[in-house]
Amino acid sequence: MSGKVQATIPTAMTSSQQDTLKKLKGLQGDDFTKQYHSDQQDAHEDAVDLFKRYGDGGDSPDLKAGAASTLPCPALPCPALPCPGASPADGNRPQQVIAADIK
Repeated sequence: MSGKVQATIPTAMTSSQQDTLKKLKGLQGDDFTKQYHSDQQDAHEDAVDLFKRYGDGGDSPDLKAGAASTLPCPALPCPALPCPGASPADGNRPQQVIAADIK
């Protein structure tokens, strides 16, 4: 797909992303870890849904093929997050997150 699709890449976070980051910066320890994991899981589920929807009905043949071929799971920012439908037996176990990673 490289070079075939012209797109504008965002240069700033959305207000929702800024709110999430602000909330995380106010948490520590287990509270941070639980919230970070929950946020990452939600974002991953949204990404999988987007890939499914675009793979099924996208208007760019190259992007549609790329989205469909990436499923069942697109690359994750946190590879320990489980893909929807995956189980810990598959090796998709949560891992501890270090607060310093995002501060």
